[in-house]
Amino acid sequence: MTTYALYIGHMSSFQIQQANLDALCRQFNIPPVIQVDPASLREHFPPVPLQADEAYIVLLGPELKSPVKVARNVLAILPDVSLFFLVKFKTPELMLSLQSPVSALGANWELLELEAPGFRDALTRSFTAAIRKRKFRTTLTGLNRKLQRNTKPKVSELQRYSVSLHFLDHIVEHAHDGIIATTNDGLIVKWNRAASDMLQVDAETAVGCSVFTLLQHGWEQQLRQFYAELTDSDHHASQQEICLSAEGDRNRFLELSLSLIRDHQHNRIGVAVFIRDIT
Repeated sequence: MTTYALYIGHMSSFQIQQANLDALCRQFNIPPVIQVDPASLREHFPPVPLQADEAYIVLLGPELKSPVKVARNVLAILPDVSLFFLVKFKTPELMLSLQSPVSALGANWELLELEAPGFRDALTRSFTAAIRKRKFRTTLTGLNRKLQRNTKPKVSELQRYSVSLHFLDHIVEHAHDGIIATTNDGLIVKWNRAASDMLQVDAETAVGCSVFTLLQHGWEQQLRQFYAELTDSDHHASQQEICLSAEGDRNRFLELSLSLIRDHQHNRIGVAVFIRDIT
């Protein structure tokens, strides 16, 4: 994991703390602290999202007039950082401002008094805690990813293809509309449950037969015409109505949507017929 430290504030205040900060960087084996002017924040942050093994510690100088606003600007660029507010002394107003939900700073911040006894030790402890916390989170993230990789079932392309076909077959079989799939010359290759209910022909009987000769009552003449029109036109689909009449029975009106079926090379390999009873 790589940790970077930034000091946001004027160069004059940075130079006062530079010796302490450089010593900390050497102690934790991280790159030297970079001083950043508040007005040029975005110039010092990477143009791409942080990697999982990168962390930022941001120190905000005591001379900032609106430290909470600057901190929010930092979080807008890097949402996961440790913030250290360096102040000459703590004030109730600043504490309330930092702790208020309106500040939107979360819990990853700490207030350090420059004039307090043992300031350097406090800063060292804060650096240590921030780096350890980040290492712990990075380790957890890595373990979770490894666990996900190890527990994810390995599925071959053939298995994926088989599952997809099986799932698609269930979708077609349980569709509300009747669905018939045929070859270019009308040989039935798929006949779903709704088609069986509407046309009173079960799938076992229908599959392998010609869609033109399976039914009587004007079905063949009308359907052949629809197939011919679909083939001769520039359209890939058409919508038609068909009337089935049987002696001693009332006429039935069906709405048919016909669509060309094409392969990956866009060659025509069949026709799909979707049927809805609109009687």
